[in-house]
Amino acid sequence: VLVVNWPVNSIAPFVFREHRKIRQVDKTSFQNRTDLLEQCVHFNPDVIYTAGWMDKDYLFISRYFRKEGISVILGSDTKWSGTLKQRVASLIGPFILRRIFSAMWVPGPDQYVYGRRLGFSAKQLAEGLYSADQPLFNEAYRRNRNLKKSRYPRIMVYIGRLSPEKGIMDLVQAFRSILPEARNGWQLAIYGIGPLKEKIEFGGDIQHYDFLQPHALAEVLSRSGCLVLPSHEEPW
Repeated sequence: VLVVNWPVNSIAPFVFREHRKIRQVDKTSFQNRTDLLEQCVHFNPDVIYTAGWMDKDYLFISRYFRKEGISVILGSDTKWSGTLKQRVASLIGPFILRRIFSAMWVPGPDQYVYGRRLGFSAKQLAEGLYSADQPLFNEAYRRNRNLKKSRYPRIMVYIGRLSPEKGIMDLVQAFRSILPEARNGWQLAIYGIGPLKEKIEFGGDIQHYDFLQPHALAEVLSRSGCLVLPSHEEPW
């Protein structure tokens, strides 16, 4: 597998583990799209997967390989919400996107609806784009199950971006509305980074920790008693 990607987002700085059959290349290392195309042609792929259709260089690569008869899959987690922009896209999608992509891969039903409106048939659409490392988290659950039965951890945990749509301010305000003596020993642990970090007063029963990699996150959940997801909206 050859992975060409943008620089890692500072809000979600995932560290990708090395694998002998996966080669990862930062897109900024290419001088132009021609260099990128040459790299991809040299790799001689059997299938192309493109995340979204906003990057013109990726569209250029996808269009080239589609003309060469290679399967080109469009990945998208945008759900159908009926906005004017989406309605316009659904009108031009069958004439533009369908010429570039042979299939579309989406997380779930809301994105599936959008894919159908973009002109992809049922046979050209697949769900299940996103997944979790289930063995990692299941093992953490099994390892700590008996301990939690005997001494349940009184820690609420929030994991996500510190941004308005995630409802993080609502969570902090709700927790603070409970008097300390009435919290019965419960604490709130917040994991993540984002624009609201400086607006939240941490300390006492509310503690903040920076972004964690998945393997470290499993241990955090093992020590926690309640996961809180206060998001106003989640795309998947």
